[in-house]
Amino acid sequence: PYAKLLLSAMKSSGCKVLKERHFSCEDCDGTVSGGFDAASSQIVLCQNNIHQQSHMTRVVTHELIHSFDHCRAHVDWFNNFRHLACSEIRAANLSGDCTFSNEVARFNFGLKQHHQV
Repeated sequence: PYAKLLLSAMKSSGCKVLKERHFSCEDCDGTVSGGFDAASSQIVLCQNNIHQQSHMTRVVTHELIHSFDHCRAHVDWFNNFRHLACSEIRAANLSGDCTFSNEVARFNFGLKQHHQV
């Protein structure tokens, strides 16, 4: 549902998204699940590190939030760390990365000091 909402919001903001052009499935190193390449405006999904539909949904949503921020807010990814941090916080919160079940899966059981570094 969030992916469709984000794609619709991007279209309304004048951002063109083409599945064939702006999404790429690749093998990635380590445990990386995906990423947003600002230079090509492309979302990369790490097919070798995503093993469940729910995980893929979170990754797609997370990266679409970066894509939306890139288009709408003209984020300066390489020179303004505040832009990068803001987009990462938005993506983590809005994609479901910070749900209670994900925190438990990470063995982060505390009720205080979540969303802090």
